[in-house]
Amino acid sequence: MNAYGQVIGMTTAASSSGYRPMSTSSDVSATTAYAIPIESASKIAAQIAAGSETGIIHIGEHGLLGIEVQTSNGLGGDISVIVGDVQSGSAAAAAGIGSGDSLTLINGRSISSISDLDDTMAATHVGDKISVGWTDSSGQSQQATVTLTSGAA
Repeated sequence: MNAYGQVIGMTTAASSSGYRPMSTSSDVSATTAYAIPIESASKIAAQIAAGSETGIIHIGEHGLLGIEVQTSNGLGGDISVIVGDVQSGSAAAAAGIGSGDSLTLINGRSISSISDLDDTMAATHVGDKISVGWTDSSGQSQQATVTLTSGAA
């Protein structure tokens, strides 16, 4: 708020840290807050209310493929996304993706890192149908269309 009581910004994040100065036996907490101008906050709120998604506004629950992944160095120094575990009843399980398989494509986009996977999945919703490509643990290329489910991400 400004000196006139008008809202001029909205806190969007904060961090705090504690420390003990040498001159006292009490802990001191330092907090840093981050805010955006109220005009920006109002615009974002209006977009959400209108149901308008953008690159930074996602409305609804993200779709879940149902895998736990780990990054691994492959042959020749290639980086790949290796499936560590598959959630029972998930889209990945229904497609036959298994532990040890390597993800290669989602909706035609090459997946060579966890960041690629995160970026691609960030725009999905529960019920979306996506194309998934992977190399199974025996080296065979596979592809399937799956319907994303809901659940803890």
